[in-house]
Amino acid sequence: MTRGELPPGVADFFFTAAEQKLALEATLRELFARWGYRPVIPPTFEYADTLASVAGVRLAEEMYRFFDRDGRALALRPDLTIPTARIAGVKLYDQPLPLRFAYVGSVFRYEEPRAGQRREFTQAGVELIGAPGAPADAEVIALLAAALQSAGLPTFRITLGQIGFFHALLAILHLSPEAADRLSVALDRKSQAGVEAVLAEWDGDERARQLVAILPTLVGGPAVLDEAAALAWNPEMMTAVENLRQTWEWLKRYGVADHITIDLGQVRGMAYYTGVVFEAFAPGVGFPIAS
Repeated sequence: MTRGELPPGVADFFFTAAEQKLALEATLRELFARWGYRPVIPPTFEYADTLASVAGVRLAEEMYRFFDRDGRALALRPDLTIPTARIAGVKLYDQPLPLRFAYVGSVFRYEEPRAGQRREFTQAGVELIGAPGAPADAEVIALLAAALQSAGLPTFRITLGQIGFFHALLAILHLSPEAADRLSVALDRKSQAGVEAVLAEWDGDERARQLVAILPTLVGGPAVLDEAAALAWNPEMMTAVENLRQTWEWLKRYGVADHITIDLGQVRGMAYYTGVVFEAFAPGVGFPIAS
């Protein structure tokens, strides 16, 4: 290590880069405020157990942990949804719903740095709490589209999934947690070979096997929802499909449906995800720029 060398996964911003970053953050804060989202600023670190309790295994493993002088385990925040939910649930439980929060701040995850991704990065986002259903889902996704446009992106694509559809399918399959995780990774990567590898180890109903195998192909416009409805095995899967259908209709009212692709094979996310999930992509970037 040489003097002035930075650890892997962090970066300095100065001159034009710093100015551009601050300008983009200001633009997003202004946009969030116009949509009625009020700022929230959680602490940079909290008790590790508080963050890990709802983070899920993968995110909990990526947390930067350390001890204070009293020996209590602390951690840098790996995500801003978790502390915002803590604030809403512990300190604002008696406030009228819905609550709309917005944040822009650094988060920290110990993962292998990749092109354009770091261990310390800025997360800008919103939380709409206490407003269930398709209108709320569509509001957040429409705000995402507005944020990408305000950031100067003329071309982008938002993939829209429903994690409840996959969870209802998993309930039928009765896979081990390890096999379920491998299946979700294979589906998210659109790896037919990976899906078949998991199914090869599974001794179950042939109809369920066929449904899993076809899941990565359920990608496209609203016609995909008709196909998914025909394949729905239980009421929970049908409910997920109808939620997506209603969300699509609301997105048409917002005028952003042209940016949306439905993807029932989009199944990766935080452990606490239960309903609509989405990712945004831009030309020339090999990873999601928003989710």
